Amino acid sequence: MENKSLAQFFSDDHDRIDILFKRFRALKVTTWNEAIASFGEFRGNLLLHIQWEEEILFPLFEEKMGTRGNGPTSVMRAEHTLIKKYLERVAQKISIHDQETEEEEKLLLKILFLHNLREEQVLYPAIDRETGEAERAEVFGALEKVRFLENV
Repeated sequence: MENKSLAQFFSDDHDRIDILFKRFRALKVTTWNEAIASFGEFRGNLLLHIQWEEEILFPLFEEKMGTRGNGPTSVMRAEHTLIKKYLERVAQKISIHDQETEEEEKLLLKILFLHNLREEQVLYPAIDRETGEAERAEVFGALEKVRFLENV
């Protein structure tokens, strides 16, 4: 992980998560049980990504930019709340085997698209500019630790 910029790592993670969501949407119309498992994988990965940002990246950005409690991260945290809301609406429907999740999926896709764009164009490049190699290595170490704790 350490060889990549934070921007590249997190942008790649966005792409990976997007693929998981597309897989769920494709399976939903053909193989419901596989779709359920696929959604669980998507949801878990998205929630981990959000956790990484809120616990590791956002505080680092706020420290470097002097924007504690305001600025772009406050907007992104609000968007995370919306993302989780739509994610849970889909999860609730899936839990009762309701396959009519298209409306919630469209809302989730819309907010994810705009949110990811903001992060990839503003937040991630700024963190890369403001951190040195050693700090980025610390971030990657912290990400691995959160990943490990999630899998325990």
